[in-house]
Amino acid sequence: MAFVVQKGERYEIRESRLTERGPRATTLATFRVLSDEVMGKAAARSTSPSFSEAAVRARAIELGAPVAAPAAHTAAQVLLGELSRGRRLAPAVEALLRSELGDPGPKVRDTLPEMVRWIGATDEDRGLALGDLLGLTDALPVPKKAQRG
Repeated sequence: MAFVVQKGERYEIRESRLTERGPRATTLATFRVLSDEVMGKAAARSTSPSFSEAAVRARAIELGAPVAAPAAHTAAQVLLGELSRGRRLAPAVEALLRSELGDPGPKVRDTLPEMVRWIGATDEDRGLALGDLLGLTDALPVPKKAQRG
């Protein structure tokens, strides 16, 4: 069983095992930010068949450790950003991607264009949109009931 402990500003992924001399813990990896690379190193060094990346990730989050987005998540964000800017995939790659993802269904399909725009948006884009939205709400008339206060 692997677990995460905090050591100051660093964290360790450890594995415990029972020996003739009692319980022992081995450090599988040390990190400041839990990434796919750190997780791979820990998994490779683990001798336990019950090593669980999901459990390690959950414990790291519970401790407040910085956790990097998985590489697939980051790649998907970049791809969606490119698609939202009108750039297209090669037809063969698009067909493979569609095959892997399957049909999202009509409810999701109808909202995909707007979702893609925001998934690929930068923090600056999101901040500007939020500022616009707050400005809009400030410009709305106050209902008469609320004015009496």
